[in-house]
Amino acid sequence: EFLVDKVINMMLDKLAKKDSEPQLDQWQHEVVKILSFSAKILKTNKLRSYQLLRICNDIVSSKLIQLPNIKEIIKLGLASDKQTVLSKKFVDHVLGILSKLKKSEQNLSLQRSFIMRCLDTIPLDSVVRQHIYNNIFSQNDSFPLMGSIITKIFWKEEETINDPFLRILIDLRDVLQASPRLKVVGTMNNLSNGYKQTVGRILSNNQSLLRLDNTIDNSNLYLKSVIAHIIAMHASIPPDSTPLATYFHKIEACQNMFILTTVSDIESLILSAVITGDQPGYIGEQVNNAVDHSVRSMPPSSYRILHLIVHALIGSSAHSQATLNFLRRHNQTANDTEQYCLAHIITDWTVLRQILDCSDENLALLFHSLLTTMTQTPLPPSNFRTPAEREDWETQFTRNYVSPLIRSVTETVTNFRTALDAAAEGQGNNANIIESEIDQTRAIDDEYRLSKLPRLW
Repeated sequence: EFLVDKVINMMLDKLAKKDSEPQLDQWQHEVVKILSFSAKILKTNKLRSYQLLRICNDIVSSKLIQLPNIKEIIKLGLASDKQTVLSKKFVDHVLGILSKLKKSEQNLSLQRSFIMRCLDTIPLDSVVRQHIYNNIFSQNDSFPLMGSIITKIFWKEEETINDPFLRILIDLRDVLQASPRLKVVGTMNNLSNGYKQTVGRILSNNQSLLRLDNTIDNSNLYLKSVIAHIIAMHASIPPDSTPLATYFHKIEACQNMFILTTVSDIESLILSAVITGDQPGYIGEQVNNAVDHSVRSMPPSSYRILHLIVHALIGSSAHSQATLNFLRRHNQTANDTEQYCLAHIITDWTVLRQILDCSDENLALLFHSLLTTMTQTPLPPSNFRTPAEREDWETQFTRNYVSPLIRSVTETVTNFRTALDAAAEGQGNNANIIESEIDQTRAIDDEYRLSKLPRLW
């Protein structure tokens, strides 16, 4: 161990000397041999010099950092307190250099590699680790590959607390008692209770609309990818930004609103009568398999698409008794919120396949394309205090989103496939991460389903 430390320090000094101009390729060749040999000796991985050499080797091999900056990095690393593996000043200096690089895939990969090295090296109880957490979780914009960094943080925190990610959503105070380092996550954790509870239920596989098991078939997998996209999209925006988001976040506030795709009044539901009046609130209904079924002036295709979205959002908020009260305001059709909504979702999906004459895969891609368009060009918010406001919104939904996409389902699907392929190839910061994750639902065989269910949810 002593000899290894001496050899490593010699290599670091060789690169850090003020007037030296070493051949970096030759230096790196020698370093690789030293690291390979050192890895076979117990305890050497705890040496500060060993960890510093690994970081410097990553930086040199990337060929992205100028030699003067590399020398400064080594000097700071060697000057750190011997009781501290990596100092706060060292970490800030390296991150400062990396942050000035152009935001390319290669540069971001080096930044990720450095952070991962730090998380592997710095002890849990170190103030430097707390500082790194602050740096990571306070960034305004995430960057590609950050997911693995977040995963490593929570895996490491499991040494002191079980299931830290789920518990930080449910009981922050309990988590912070066991792991004060995660306070920075709690500071940012200003999510609504509905959002946190829904995420917790999805991650613990207790959300029936999205529940996965080894027997799930491709048809249901495509449908669940659409439901997941619907939930993720509306859970991530303010509740008042769209009436659909209100169904997810504040269902109790919708009792006196005129609900999208709901029949106009209870009499027209029972008697199939000409509409003479409109009632606010949700009116429960049995599933209807008729291909031509619709309400008001909506075409059947538009009605089925919006009806599915509405029930996916209502069903995902099923943690609240208020949801069942909402569904049962005018009649007792709904007994179990999730099962009631799921029955309507499956029926809408099945009928849409008939109307549009397409496969489950193409229908899923059509939905993802539509939801992407809704995100990019949202309709104006409305509380639907009058029947006219509701019907106007339904008309705009049909005109702006549905009609252009179903004019040629094949063209819509082809265009979205092209976007998925472009995202998968990784076009720097312009790559759409959500599209590449949606793409994981394509070409799924039995082996894939059993071992690598899509990460979208």
